[in-house]
Amino acid sequence: MKYLYFLLFLLPVSLFAQQLPNSPAFSSGNFAWNPAMTAPWSYMETQAIYQQEWLGFEDAPQTLSASIQVPLVALNMSFGAQLTQDNIGPLQQTSISLMYAYQLRLSYHDRLAIGIVANANQYGFDGSNLAAFDLDDVALIGGVNKESQINFGLGAYYTSVNTEEMDEPHLFAGLSVMQALPGELSFESAAALANLKRNLHAFGQLGYRFVQRNGYVQPSVQVLYASPNLTHFQLDVQYEMFDTFWAGLSMDSAFRAGLQLGFIIPNVGDGSVRIGSMASYNLTSSGTAQGMSVQALVGYRYEL
Repeated sequence: MKYLYFLLFLLPVSLFAQQLPNSPAFSSGNFAWNPAMTAPWSYMETQAIYQQEWLGFEDAPQTLSASIQVPLVALNMSFGAQLTQDNIGPLQQTSISLMYAYQLRLSYHDRLAIGIVANANQYGFDGSNLAAFDLDDVALIGGVNKESQINFGLGAYYTSVNTEEMDEPHLFAGLSVMQALPGELSFESAAALANLKRNLHAFGQLGYRFVQRNGYVQPSVQVLYASPNLTHFQLDVQYEMFDTFWAGLSMDSAFRAGLQLGFIIPNVGDGSVRIGSMASYNLTSSGTAQGMSVQALVGYRYEL
């Protein structure tokens, strides 16, 4: 028996079968995949990001997140929190994540941050919205079913500059493990659907920031791994002119190309407003069937 939305749940918000939302297109959102990257600089940041996959596809995946990152520079630590809502047809996931990072000063310039994240997740399944061939299937009975699960992740993040030198050229690298407690997720009143195993995920990043007088260029590579054997690569290049705008290009191992553009409004209170968007499209023959995906961001940075 085939279930359209069940297959989408096994491939949520992604083309390579990970069980977590995609790594963010906007670099400051990577703390969601690596808690050690929480507020690595001296400013506080709040963000809201909306993501729509597969434009034109009915009930296509949508993700909405809101986050805050707060550094405590004098104490060499930082905190973060994120609320995320995923919707994929009859399946919904709501997550609350709390992040903590502590920075070890290896030298005057070099830092190594160690981070941890705790996630509280609620999964919902509405059988009445399931697309199935058998109208008598038990999965269609029982209305909305909800299950909860708690998990955690660990990460490390290295930079070759200290907190106060973000505008200096530097190397950065990060590695993290998410969903460190793999387990089963079952909907009791829809037992025929499946027991969904939550698998371990890993995220790695390596990049360099080349600083110019008025801005910087930042190439980086990301590697995402979902157990048991799913690997995804992404190359990014981002340019930012200080207090003016940023732009970026990306290409991943699924031949999905992305273009992002954002504007910075300085001197708003004691900080700056950042507004950006990104569009991505699969360049293979399946791109026409999948459609375009878009993301939109609005954020505020406040120098502490």
